[in-house]
Amino acid sequence: MEIINGVLSDYDGNIHFVFCKHDVNRGLSEARNTGIKKATGDFVFFVDSDDYLSDDCLKLMIGALESYPGVDVVLGNAYSCKYGRPFFPPVSVPTLLTDKNDVLLKIFFANLHFHAWNRLVRRDLIVNNDLYFVEGLLYEDMPWTYKLVTVMSSMLVLPNNTYIYEYNENSIMNTTEAKINRVVYSFCYIINYILDNISKEIRSDCRIYCFGILLRTIDMVSQFPCTDEMGRLLYKVKVRLVKEALCSGRLLLSLFFITGFKPIVNIYKISVVRNQYHRMTVVLGGIERVLDRII
Repeated sequence: MEIINGVLSDYDGNIHFVFCKHDVNRGLSEARNTGIKKATGDFVFFVDSDDYLSDDCLKLMIGALESYPGVDVVLGNAYSCKYGRPFFPPVSVPTLLTDKNDVLLKIFFANLHFHAWNRLVRRDLIVNNDLYFVEGLLYEDMPWTYKLVTVMSSMLVLPNNTYIYEYNENSIMNTTEAKINRVVYSFCYIINYILDNISKEIRSDCRIYCFGILLRTIDMVSQFPCTDEMGRLLYKVKVRLVKEALCSGRLLLSLFFITGFKPIVNIYKISVVRNQYHRMTVVLGGIERVLDRII
């Protein structure tokens, strides 16, 4: 705050700054929710505390609104300092997306990111659809972005890197051992949320995406054991994925989800299987997507 006050003490412009303070640290979700409620502009933009913007980030995004005045979301690419490359394959020109299922598929297959940061979002869209972050949840961006896509009408994707994502070994994303129970709870919440609000046209892709989250959780638990309560919660999610696939008449998909149970799940420790997992899900998703249209 001393740095911020020092910068703003020399500021001479027409931007009005509002400082919001919680009496105690209530976490990232509540910080964002407070910001949304205090905001008065047409759009909301989030920045995480250890990242930074390109010099022309907001200029590019706001400038794009002149050509696409009715768009709900403007999304730029992000540069990952850890990997030394953009987060997702860049588009060559500004690209307007209006098919919600197409946007979800792009997120599922890592062609768009699910993070809340680096996007302009219409504030009235957030307020009118009660699009707030779940307090106490880790990886809260995932259900928030999923809901955002289901309620929006359009998203404009820019070709520019407008956000620089720093890698912080001490961030929430990287302190697994100390927070393993919250990690398990959060991932199970996210999976259940998606399954409760599944997009029927791409329901198999939604389930396959959830299974990927499940495998990630299982891998973390194998390294940092969780409590019995969280273990039971994780087991219920495994069972739910298999049962819902079976009830939908999707034998192939249910057999795939059964690999999440012991001892079969150990196959994902084999490097060849791990390396080919993405390709397997692409093929399986394509097959199941055809069946989604037929059944």
